Amino acid sequence: MTRRLYALIVISVLFLPAGPALSQQDDYVRYDNWKILQVDARDTQQLEQLGDLGARLLGDYARLGLVEFYAPPEIIPGLEELGVEYKVLNDNLQKTIDAERARLAKRGPVDPRGRDWFDDYKDMDAIYAKLQTMVVDHPEICTLESIGNSLEGRDIWLLRITGPGTDKPGVLFNATQHAREWIAPMVDMYIADYLVYGYDSDPEVQSLVNNIEFLIVPVVNPDGYVYSWTNDRMWRKNRRNNGNGCYGVDPNRNWDAGWSGPGASSDPCDETYYGTSAFSEPCTAAMRDFYDANPQIVANIDYHSYQQLILSPYGYTSSLPADHDTFMEVGLIMQDLVQDTHGEILRDGPDLQHDLPGQRRQRGLVLRCARDFLVHDRAAARQLLGRRVRAAGRRDHPDL
Repeated sequence: MTRRLYALIVISVLFLPAGPALSQQDDYVRYDNWKILQVDARDTQQLEQLGDLGARLLGDYARLGLVEFYAPPEIIPGLEELGVEYKVLNDNLQKTIDAERARLAKRGPVDPRGRDWFDDYKDMDAIYAKLQTMVVDHPEICTLESIGNSLEGRDIWLLRITGPGTDKPGVLFNATQHAREWIAPMVDMYIADYLVYGYDSDPEVQSLVNNIEFLIVPVVNPDGYVYSWTNDRMWRKNRRNNGNGCYGVDPNRNWDAGWSGPGASSDPCDETYYGTSAFSEPCTAAMRDFYDANPQIVANIDYHSYQQLILSPYGYTSSLPADHDTFMEVGLIMQDLVQDTHGEILRDGPDLQHDLPGQRRQRGLVLRCARDFLVHDRAAARQLLGRRVRAAGRRDHPDL
């Protein structure tokens, strides 16, 4: 793959979201006076104590050192009692959520072909409308297909982008296993937009599309994503009724590699609950089946937020994969591109230190030797729910 393609892949870390009006349910969950905290965790016992106090992790894994949580206001005396060093990054999470909702509600309809489509977050309907528009505009290179249905019956859409010819390597971009990570689907959509609308005018884009089959799944977890717009901005899992008053399985912990191991929870109420079995959830089973049915896939990136990380296998063992050097080489190129563009440094390396079992990137490497990365894009705590407007076509992808 060329540096051009690396730049395209890395675009994830650069882009910003877009969005329409919201419909709020009567049981909308509020976070009045909840805090976003940066805590200096000294040991694993202290991390457990933070969880007991009601702190909820913002990123995908807990580590020693500086960790960011969102937590109810009553946590503060408990932190003082534990002697934990902390900093309040946001004193009222609900105020930030309300501002975001007001901003999104104020925006009128946005043309799915317009560059301003990426100026703010987009809900499910807007994402699917843009996917359909791309197929209408460029049926010669685009097809839209459902790879399965979610627990609540929603389609899991995949956009296939490629030029004439067959027997091409496939590159799979997927996003939004975690519902609240609204920047993730925007990254996938930007990549799709760049490839589709650059095909006729940019010879390098045309060469990429003619020689590679791009497979894009912007929302793996549609039920959770819809729920995060209508009922609970901080919702992370899918909407599985676990039968005990708790809902949701973490799709990112429901894959078969290292399933139910360290870094995932057996508690159905926990945000990292791994489910009753590997692939118990329709969304992960659909992704598995699509992946297995498409042996041409040689590379994959799974987009997440909150942390600034580029992660490669493994996440459930300290062993390094046979092609570890390749992962490191590509990861460093991605890291350099982000730094050159934004002056920001994303940590790069294998995911082994993060204890994240049951994720497809690991399974992909073990069973298919796919080049598989997970990227956590830029999302500083103060900006978690904030608009981050990009200068399209200039600042965010100069290498393209």
